[in-house]
Order: sequence, then structure tokens, then C-alpha cells
Amino acid sequence: MKAKEEAGFRFYQLYDKVYRAEVLWHAYRLCRANGGAAGVDGVTFEQLDAVGVGGWLGELADDLRKKVYRELALVRLSTRTRKLPWAKA
Repeated sequence: MKAKEEAGFRFYQLYDKVYRAEVLWHAYRLCRANGGAAGVDGVTFEQLDAVGVGGWLGELADDLRKKVYRELALVRLSTRTRKLPWAKA
């Protein structure tokens, strides 16, 4: 199988579907309905609505299509703020 021979090929057929407009709109609606918080960039749904979701999703799709999109770095916080009986030391 080609997917086993070439690790990079596995997601080749999936990647081109991620930036399709209907997929991005569906993801936006799901996150919006779920009451999602601001992302790592601090942008809220209200801010997106103010500038226009369609334009923002269009820019995101273009960046994904051109493979130039780079996510912002996450700040990692320790989850070991207290000792839990089942947590490994």
C-alpha cells in the first residue's frame, strides 16, 4: 500500500478537503454553536463577526491551499498543579 510505503502520502487526500469553503464554514458553525472561546490568537467570535467571517475564512483557505498557514505557538501549562491519587509522579 502506498500509505505504508510513503508516510507523507497518508494525509495527501485529506489535506485538499480541509480548505474547502463548506468544510471551513461547517467547522465555524460547530465551534460557534459550542460557545467556543477565543483561540490562541485571542480573536473572539464577536470580533470575527465584526470584520466579516467570509473574508476571514477565505484568507484562511488561501493560506491553507498555498501551504503557508502557520499556527501560533501554544503556551504550555503544567497540569500538575496538585497531587492527584492517579497521577504518576
